Amino acid sequence: QKERQYTAQASLIGLDFSAEGPFSKNSKASYIANYRYSFTGLLTSMGVDFGGESIGFQDLSFNVNLPMSEKASISVFGVGGLNFNNFDSKDFDESEVQKDRSDIYYSGKMGAMGVHLDYQLGNGTFNISAAYSTSDNERDQTTYDSDQNDIRQFNTALVNEILSINGKYNFELGKGDATLGVIGNNYHFSYYR
Repeated sequence: QKERQYTAQASLIGLDFSAEGPFSKNSKASYIANYRYSFTGLLTSMGVDFGGESIGFQDLSFNVNLPMSEKASISVFGVGGLNFNNFDSKDFDESEVQKDRSDIYYSGKMGAMGVHLDYQLGNGTFNISAAYSTSDNERDQTTYDSDQNDIRQFNTALVNEILSINGKYNFELGKGDATLGVIGNNYHFSYYR
């Protein structure tokens, strides 16, 4: 019987926590999940200064396996993440490069979730998967002159969305194998400047 396992570790990348195992001793359903938080993000939240710049990320991923019968099983999976990179402008006297004269704020987030079905059908296997993913990235930059007046703003945003469906049937055909299937994808992109 598989036991539940939990791990936690710290490294230069950051903090990492994971868990896996069966939902119960009498169940064949199982899970695995992992969460990370960046070391630089942790230091930023504690007030550590990286030359006016703050960087961080966190993400979560999981997979759940649900056997339905001897012939069928379903998996549900997902991943999500957040990240940021912010830079505060410096006074004109302290500026060394052009970047020092700008406030730059970047944020990104993404997520994906899906489901997968395996089913033994006749002398073959039927598989169907569906997944949805999205990402949203924004960057705002404000540049100042020597008197700290706002002289230019540059803002961008990009959003991507994808919906995918994939179905196929693998089966024995004579002395070989054959596959019949269909794939469908829907893409949506939005860009702002």
